[in-house]
Amino acid sequence: MPLPVPLLKRKADSYKGDYGYVCVLGGSLGLSGAVCLASSAALKSGAGLVNVAVPASLVNIFEVKLTEVISVPLNESPLGFLSVKAYPKVLEISSYVDVFAIGCGASVSPGTKK
Repeated sequence: MPLPVPLLKRKADSYKGDYGYVCVLGGSLGLSGAVCLASSAALKSGAGLVNVAVPASLVNIFEVKLTEVISVPLNESPLGFLSVKAYPKVLEISSYVDVFAIGCGASVSPGTKK
């Protein structure tokens, strides 16, 4: 099925960073698929660079599954959920990305809600 609006062609002398930087922030044990789907969608929609910022124990999953995405390990709770201690790193990431997709597969644990 063709797209209703054709995507713009990229210039030959451009850099991937010229097309936007997205960070997908989320993930938790058993819910890694949501982050994978969101990051793949960001790439397919034209983002030049995509990060997945996820609990550190899940980084290996994303390194294998998404070779074109940059994975960033974040502090986590003992149960594999994002921890409030990840906030400084998220703040650092916010200084260089254009867009965040927040909450994909992040669970509803009390620590993650903070």
